[in-house]
Amino acid sequence: MKVIADPTNNKWLTLAPGVTRTPITDMVIVALEPTFAKRQHKATVTSILRKPEDQLRIIREECIKRGIDKEFPEILTCSVDSISNLKTGVYAWQGAWSRLLNKGFIVSPPKAAVVLFDYWKNGKNKKGEIIQPSGHFLGTCFDIGGRGGLDDTPADEVEIISDAMAGNPKIGIRSFLLERKNNCLHINVG
Repeated sequence: MKVIADPTNNKWLTLAPGVTRTPITDMVIVALEPTFAKRQHKATVTSILRKPEDQLRIIREECIKRGIDKEFPEILTCSVDSISNLKTGVYAWQGAWSRLLNKGFIVSPPKAAVVLFDYWKNGKNKKGEIIQPSGHFLGTCFDIGGRGGLDDTPADEVEIISDAMAGNPKIGIRSFLLERKNNCLHINVG
């Protein structure tokens, strides 16, 4: 198979160790390299392709960091398909995941699931709505983590991505979302 674009050669927008690449994201990451180089701004792609089990691991880790595992201990041992209530079909991880959203940590579920608690987004309470699983499962998005140093947030990256999109509307970016509490910039491609 011929490699069309290879971001492993990038010097400014690099890949974190262990990131699983996809051809569509490779093309966009390589296309962004000159914009990051022009700004002399180093940044790291922290995630591209993930499996539902990877998403559950992220949810579990964030629940432990925030003490949500004390309220929902099942998050420590459940699997993606574990059901806690057969009558309602609620997943064993759904309460903990919903609590993360409730506390402002944006993370997609490992499977389509209903939000169980208040979760405000764009002025609307999403409680009771079904949230679809992450675009990371399809490999059609990637995250750029906030850089270290004086500015450890992805705010600079937002400006760089906006400039890249303005300079080349066909760069392959459909949209992006600043995930402040996740300290990343989520970029949808295609």
